[in-house]
Amino acid sequence: MIQQLQIQPVYAPLSRLKAVAFSVAALGFSIFAGCAKNPPPPDMTPQPLPLNSFARQWAVETHQKYGKLDQIFVRGDFVFAYSKTGNACMIGRTDGKLITVSDIRHGREQLRAPVVLRDRVVYPTNSSFEMYELTGGFIGSKDISYSVRSNAVGAGNFVYVGADFQNGGRVVKVDVTRKFPDHVWELMFPRVSVSAAPALMGDALYAAGENGKVTAIDIDTREPLWPIPGGMFSTYGAIGADLVADESGLYIACEDGTLTCLNRATGRTKWKFIAGSPLHDTPAVTRDMVFQFVPGSGLCAFGKNEGEFTRKPRWVAADVTEFVAEDEHYVYGRRNDNAILAMDKTSGRAAFTSKRRDFVAFGHDPTGGIIYTITTGGRIMAIKPVLTPGGVGEIVFVPAAPEALTSAQ
Repeated sequence: MIQQLQIQPVYAPLSRLKAVAFSVAALGFSIFAGCAKNPPPPDMTPQPLPLNSFARQWAVETHQKYGKLDQIFVRGDFVFAYSKTGNACMIGRTDGKLITVSDIRHGREQLRAPVVLRDRVVYPTNSSFEMYELTGGFIGSKDISYSVRSNAVGAGNFVYVGADFQNGGRVVKVDVTRKFPDHVWELMFPRVSVSAAPALMGDALYAAGENGKVTAIDIDTREPLWPIPGGMFSTYGAIGADLVADESGLYIACEDGTLTCLNRATGRTKWKFIAGSPLHDTPAVTRDMVFQFVPGSGLCAFGKNEGEFTRKPRWVAADVTEFVAEDEHYVYGRRNDNAILAMDKTSGRAAFTSKRRDFVAFGHDPTGGIIYTITTGGRIMAIKPVLTPGGVGEIVFVPAAPEALTSAQ
């Protein structure tokens, strides 16, 4: 029976692919046949999984009863889904268990991405940090005297975030276990805002302002770490995309149209990509690759440790607007028609795609091949690509016909 369900590569004859798709539909394997707004009840009976398809790992049905969900984040052992009304759904990343739904204080005004610390989850709002136990219980609120401007990062008892003060933007260090003072220290960026989330690696914090200045400091002493003039790296445009750091470097997407990888220890440029268009999206950094969306071009893929100083993309997916996930063989992206597209990791060639396109948001997961998403009906899902034969489970998407695929340029 598995043999009957195996899917040929995307360049196979259309009649073969249509026949396979028909057999899958006839057997009732797809839970999403018919109208996307009113799908039939899922068949929970495990079924053989065809190659080059997508299977449900878990799903949480909300039916919008917590408000219209429009954001999803993958953080540590958890997945978080936010609604426009300030509710936060906290879900176990592995088992899909709904741990809690919290109505976050001040969440209707602004609810930033969550920060998972060793003993709590911190939800930054414009004017406070709302704290919950890892089991979902409410701990308390920490009110602050400034306005939160960026997403936050954290470790131990501390959160680091860009904030607005009367005389300019600052990065502040906050002890969330203490009500007073409202912050431990501040790093000033005179007359500009700090909209990019800082990056944290060990005892080093990397921060950038909208004046294009980037710096590295010790998290305890605030002493500059880079032996370069002024202890700062300078770009020629504003930096609004979150900074990303790992063992290979510090990655900066700038509105001057450059993606830069810096040596974290020295602040000097390791390599640079000149996009030609302002970059507003945060780069996605995986084990061996970097992905950057460039307006007017598409999703650009780079090898982290290969190429010339002035980098050229390994490949460009012209119709992909967002990196979603990566595994050993494929990169998964959000296509401009809102489908999920699997692309060959080496060449960028389109391999297979989802038929369903009613996705609201994706949670980026550079560390694994699981796709986390929200549908327009309020369903929070973890989806796994089916890449080996013999699997059994619930099929979520069937492979699309060749005309539905768009090859990367």
